[in-house]
Amino acid sequence: GRLKETIASLLRETGAEGDIVIESGNPHAVTAEIAERTGADLLVIGRGEHNGVMGRLRAHAHEMIRSAPCPVLSI
Repeated sequence: GRLKETIASLLRETGAEGDIVIESGNPHAVTAEIAERTGADLLVIGRGEHNGVMGRLRAHAHEMIRSAPCPVLSI
């Protein structure tokens, strides 16, 4: 979909590498499950935006950090 294409474009522009996984559900449960399933070494979450998706994630950041099976970097 369009979101996945946008994220892929951002990865290319920045030279970053990573898997793009888009799933629905409770943010802290979904991120913990994906991190566990993929063997993630680090979970990076953004909390700077107040609107849109990032604004909603901000409200779940504490539980995402607590539930993560790996270190979390909050930016």
